[in-house]
Amino acid sequence: FYKILEDPAFTYEQTTGLAVEHSSRISVPSALVGGGFVFPLGERISFIIYGLYDLVQDKRSPYFGLPIIQGGFNFGNFR
Repeated sequence: FYKILEDPAFTYEQTTGLAVEHSSRISVPSALVGGGFVFPLGERISFIIYGLYDLVQDKRSPYFGLPIIQGGFNFGNFR
């Protein structure tokens, strides 16, 4: 069983890009769900790939309309 924990609310700052800076902070909700696979490459190395999708689909979210596909390697003692 493999579980990914993501922050339930994504927070970022909007800026104007002007010399006199004005910024505001907004919170955007998200509910990411998905699944993935773990591929053992040896006794202590594995490759992980998984996909996530935001169920909320808030238009201000960076996850709006896009699946999230990530992968990586695990190194260590798995016994």
